[in-house]
Amino acid sequence: MLQKPVEIAQRYFDAWNRHDSGAIVATFTETGTYADPVTPGPLTGAAIGAYAQGLWDAFPELSFDIVSIMENASGLVSAEWVMKGTNTGPFNGLPPTGAAVVLPGADFIRVDAGKILSVQGYFDSGALPRALGLDVIVQPRAIGPFGFGTSARASNGNTTTPGAFSITWLEARTAQEQKEISESSRK
Repeated sequence: MLQKPVEIAQRYFDAWNRHDSGAIVATFTETGTYADPVTPGPLTGAAIGAYAQGLWDAFPELSFDIVSIMENASGLVSAEWVMKGTNTGPFNGLPPTGAAVVLPGADFIRVDAGKILSVQGYFDSGALPRALGLDVIVQPRAIGPFGFGTSARASNGNTTTPGAFSITWLEARTAQEQKEISESSRK
């Protein structure tokens, strides 16, 4: 007997909570997709399992508490959840912070013939970095002749008054911008 869509969705969440990437992928059709605010687009197959594994590596006791789950229309399941975990592993190239995270969200899961066709997740993509003590800065990549990148600070723990060392890299997009940068630097 074919399982109801809500039962398939529950199997999917149970696999997340067991940290079983193979079982997560097995709930999807061969072309089934997963997407949320931080994925680079829809993920399929093994990429879904790898995404889950990356979260478990960063949050080893990661879990999803289901607040509500229901079938809205034929084959469409909505699930409200709360993700919980403590960041004890590297996350997106950053060292662990040890911070606990409680992140509410929702998934809309399209099911057909006993398999998941798609999962579209929604959550505040800025809440996780804020919970980890990270700044969330929103700015355009370019304003007028300026482009913005990233910076980093390193410390050796020495508390004496430091000297300073800085490197700035300016990259002009056109010969005209190169001339403007050169003239501005000379001033």
